[in-house]
Amino acid sequence: MTDAKPKKAKAEEIAVNEKKWGKQTIAVGWTLVPNMLLERQAVLGINSTQLNVLLVILKHWWEQETLPFPEMNTIAKMIGLSRSTVQRNIRELEGAGFIKRIVRKKRNGGNNSNQYDFTGLIELLKPFATEELKQREEQKQEKQNRLTIKGNRPALKVVKS
Repeated sequence: MTDAKPKKAKAEEIAVNEKKWGKQTIAVGWTLVPNMLLERQAVLGINSTQLNVLLVILKHWWEQETLPFPEMNTIAKMIGLSRSTVQRNIRELEGAGFIKRIVRKKRNGGNNSNQYDFTGLIELLKPFATEELKQREEQKQEKQNRLTIKGNRPALKVVKS
């Protein structure tokens, strides 16, 4: 995926990840996964096998304008499933509108690995992200209201004796 971050910010992000995972582990690559996909997996009806398939395909998506195209056998091998199980899960993901398979043909007319478009999943996640951001803003505002002098001051009355 294309990232508009300046080089310094990217370097800082990589340094943070290296501290968490180790320099060697990060040196061989890492994949960005939106939290909403993980947090709303059950609500979306994505089972653990389907999520694993999505994660492997996402691993191959480096730039926004270049859709990923891992081979079916590559996906199956990475997650330890049969090719037919991966194919079935991809059909289910496509049927649910999460991904779209784009058939690629070889010059000789044979099939090449499919490309995968995540537009459907991205669009389905947006309302959840909007809701989450709204909730966070409301919580931030509530906390700010509690911490202000005006919001924290008890109502006092003058009592004459």
